[in-house]
Amino acid sequence: MAQRANKGTSFRSWAGLPYDLLNMISKRLSLVDYLAFGGVCSSWRSSSVAQRAVVLASQPPLLVLVSVYAKRGCFFFDISDGGTYKAMLPNVHGRSFWGFSCGYLIMRDKKFKIWLVNLITRKELDFPTLPELYTGYITPDFRPVLAYSTALSEFVLVVAHRFFPLLHFCRFGDENWTVYRFVDEPWMIVDLAVFYGKIYFLTNRGRIGIFKMSPHPTLTLLTVKGSPNYLSCSLQLVISDGQLFMVDVCNVSMVYKLDQSETEMEWMKMESLGEKALFLNYTQSAIINNPSVWGGQSNSIYYTVFNQCYTYSIDDRDRQSFPFIQGNRVGYLRPFFWFFPHLSHDENLLDDM
Repeated sequence: MAQRANKGTSFRSWAGLPYDLLNMISKRLSLVDYLAFGGVCSSWRSSSVAQRAVVLASQPPLLVLVSVYAKRGCFFFDISDGGTYKAMLPNVHGRSFWGFSCGYLIMRDKKFKIWLVNLITRKELDFPTLPELYTGYITPDFRPVLAYSTALSEFVLVVAHRFFPLLHFCRFGDENWTVYRFVDEPWMIVDLAVFYGKIYFLTNRGRIGIFKMSPHPTLTLLTVKGSPNYLSCSLQLVISDGQLFMVDVCNVSMVYKLDQSETEMEWMKMESLGEKALFLNYTQSAIINNPSVWGGQSNSIYYTVFNQCYTYSIDDRDRQSFPFIQGNRVGYLRPFFWFFPHLSHDENLLDDM
């Protein structure tokens, strides 16, 4: 609604800006500014929602920094400009950070009750308490994955433990977890991922398979050529541009891509990432396209150790470090995991259970 100042100058309401102009503005914002942009008014929020996939795809990874005294949130460190931003989150006090899946921050309390919040939409999900069997284990030992079942029209959370032959899964709204035991298998599940509508699992021996929850829980190993003769509990699955990769968080030279044809599958060792960069972390890893867009290095691997972030150039076989936080915050902030904005728009859709 137009307003008129004393000197006869007309001012137009910010809420009445043209939709095309709002879309143009939202595409140029950082993640923090984009989130604030959507909270101004209903028309600005409508624009931010419409441009969400485009904006999130252009954002650099953020380091999640957690204080040992955290009660109301965490910090995000932007590696592209060195900025640090505080995120206020509800129900943080007394909870431990598990990581991210399907755009949701996953946390658990001391009794292992699971709570999730989407950092973009702020939607919250609660899941029941996990069995006491897991008490005392640290965060990287757990491999949670959140997926949306199109058959059930509901979220499903699946949790693996790297040192127990068990899988727990629960549909949002259920009061109890379903437990599946695979004690007769000579391997453990070290990671889970949703790939082309199915839940894939990765073993500590570098084998992959598919987990189905219904009509009866089953684990089916896939026949894949070129599986490395490798034993590790730090293996992870990474999905990028519709392709499946296998990496080792503790070994920067261990990067494989799954080559698929109509008749067979084969792991191919990657000697170069091309115009991509790999971000490693015990909680979640990801491969990023064109990191040079925000000032990053292509064909490189990013990882954190204590208060340092390292960049390993595959071309030069050279490692460089830079401090990710400055000033007096070093003493009580530590890196916990990467947050990948471009994955926050991925719904992890399951074709069937």
